[in-house]
Amino acid sequence: MRIFFVIILLVFFNSNSIIPQWIPQNSNTNQRLLTLFFLDENNGWAGGNEGCIIRTTDGGNNWNYFSIGTKYTVHSVHFVDSLKGWAALYSFIPYRAGYIMNTTDGGASWNLQLTVDNHTLHNVYFYDQYFGWAIGSSGVFLRTVDGGNNWEFNLVSDQWNWALYFISPNNGWIGDGYSGYIQKTTNGGYSWQLKAIPTYFRIMDIYFINDNVGWAVGQDGVILKSTNGGETWNHQTSGTFLELNDVKFANVNCGWVVGMNGVILHTTDGGINWYPQGNLVTNDLYGLSVKSDLLGWIGGTGGIIMKTQNGGGDPLPVELVSFTGECNTNEVLLNWTTASELNNSGFDIQRKFENNDWITIGFTKGSGTTTEVKHYNFIDRIDNNSPKKYFYRLRQIDFNGKFEFSEAIEIDINVPSEFKLFQNYPNPFNPNTLIRFQLPERSEVTLKIYDILGNEVETLLNDVKDAGFYNVDFNASKLASGIYFYLLQTEKYSKTFKMILLK
Repeated sequence: MRIFFVIILLVFFNSNSIIPQWIPQNSNTNQRLLTLFFLDENNGWAGGNEGCIIRTTDGGNNWNYFSIGTKYTVHSVHFVDSLKGWAALYSFIPYRAGYIMNTTDGGASWNLQLTVDNHTLHNVYFYDQYFGWAIGSSGVFLRTVDGGNNWEFNLVSDQWNWALYFISPNNGWIGDGYSGYIQKTTNGGYSWQLKAIPTYFRIMDIYFINDNVGWAVGQDGVILKSTNGGETWNHQTSGTFLELNDVKFANVNCGWVVGMNGVILHTTDGGINWYPQGNLVTNDLYGLSVKSDLLGWIGGTGGIIMKTQNGGGDPLPVELVSFTGECNTNEVLLNWTTASELNNSGFDIQRKFENNDWITIGFTKGSGTTTEVKHYNFIDRIDNNSPKKYFYRLRQIDFNGKFEFSEAIEIDINVPSEFKLFQNYPNPFNPNTLIRFQLPERSEVTLKIYDILGNEVETLLNDVKDAGFYNVDFNASKLASGIYFYLLQTEKYSKTFKMILLK
């Protein structure tokens, strides 16, 4: 018997068309920003065209503009503390040249350390205040072990190199910006080994989270991953053919990639799945820095800098379009429907009474990743001695442990308005059947079984019960097949039903 029914429609965990959570900051410039580096949650720098250098000491709330002292393009900046840093620059006019400059006052002033004629410099990276490297056009490779006072010059290929990363003073990688290759060193850059990769497109950036696990990104939407220190690489599906310029990871699972025309890709499973974080901007994006799975910055053309403090407003895996609850005798039937799912492990079903804490009463497995409509249900058995108002919610969990709660729905467990005995189910039965009844008030109740001759076979219930809905299971395994009767009696009510046992 249906007692109460409630529906809440359009109860969203999330919609894939989410509110963007990469928030633009006032960078104090409109120059194209080609590099972005944050030392910690407060201190950050960006650089770009016309010798532009900007700095923040409050996480990007305020940016100060500094000129690096030349109109040459700042292509890379790297700092080892809040004062000491380096920049790699290049120029084509009046002639092609690359420059390395350093600062000891946080970027307010810069000193020229090195000029490299006939080469442009694209990237600079320092492991600490002593060990540093720089790369550029026509295979140029520079190395310092004294903080840049002296640089060793070498040619490691005949290609233009853009990607550079060192995980330690000895172990590092560089990537070719034209024909697509990655080289690895295990002695700080004195020698290099060419590694085969499954692409002919240029590599724009490399990032390793530890000695073994790293990613490389580049032209035509290429994303590669290595799990053996760069010895071999495998393709990951980016979902775009636009050039990708920068990649950073907060841990082995959580990372971002940025690229041309506003591309922002995010993964929470190490790159097995990459998904876009909204069509936020159309600016070409070049610089990316992340400090945790929630905190990060992006820079690009037009002086754009964006910041997130919630992981970019990731779309959680499930779009929930309805969540309903129906009370039927002493059961609550919950139903919910999803329009789409992404990496959905499943749903914890949670319940509480008024002024009580939420408890988990069950789990329903999700559908992983799907764009099809999916329907789910769960039955909660009601304790008649519990309060008469119940609250339910869903805790959706993705495969990486992220979760989100649905809105709660409320179910009133109404007190029956009359005495009533229901037909047993199933009927005929063998050997178990369920006998249901309801009481509008506290009553002394007996429930007995009789054979066809009127002989009492069994007493199922002889007790005082509160108002509510009740189920009694009858097992007739010791009885012979035939017709039986069950009788419910109270001070104010008596009712008999026939049932058939077929063995």
